[in-house]
Amino acid sequence: MASSPRLHVVFVCSFNRARSVMAAALFAEQLRERGLSDLVRVSSAGTAACVGEGPDEQACAVLGERGYPVPADHQAALVGDEHLAADLVVALGREHVGVLRSCGLDAARLTCVDVRNPIFGADFEHAFAAIEAAMPALHEWLDGRLTAPG
Repeated sequence: MASSPRLHVVFVCSFNRARSVMAAALFAEQLRERGLSDLVRVSSAGTAACVGEGPDEQACAVLGERGYPVPADHQAALVGDEHLAADLVVALGREHVGVLRSCGLDAARLTCVDVRNPIFGADFEHAFAAIEAAMPALHEWLDGRLTAPG
């Protein structure tokens, strides 16, 4: 019988179609490569998501070009209680920090990776690079949580 994941990490952007989708796909794949997929649940949401929309095509192209799985079955979700209860909520842009705090999220479970909302082709490359650069710190946080007593 498979156990449920010990930790939940959620990535949040505006529409849950680009930044959070790329970050969740990248982090989930890196967890898979490290053999930690069963220990960590990765999800994403948006502060202004149109629920049910698919991922941005340009975001998917950037992921695919770099060898990451393209989340073709992704459907945009609006930030809700399940996301706010995560062990770590990663705001992908400073503009989301205040929104998440106003929803009751405490500062101890909130971090920010300041990534501009991509609009055109090169913007998606820059967003991916900023997200990728933040991954070592997220893995360091994760490792500390997984090895902490209790």
